[in-house]
Amino acid sequence: HSSSLLAAVYLYDTVLTIPDSIELIWCRKITPASVLYILNRYLTIVLLVLELSAMAESDCTVRSLSLQNASAL
Repeated sequence: HSSSLLAAVYLYDTVLTIPDSIELIWCRKITPASVLYILNRYLTIVLLVLELSAMAESDCTVRSLSLQNASAL
């Protein structure tokens, strides 16, 4: 559950800093530093979403197996 909390904080920070990101990165000439920033910032979001979906799927599978075992008793 701590992963979910950390992801929420990261996404909250990302949303709060969108205006700064637009002004300081997107509205200027693309440089290697800005490419690294963009990759770091937005690939992290993609990886967080994938991680959270994998955790949710795993959690559902474990709960489903537990329910099946409980009903077999």
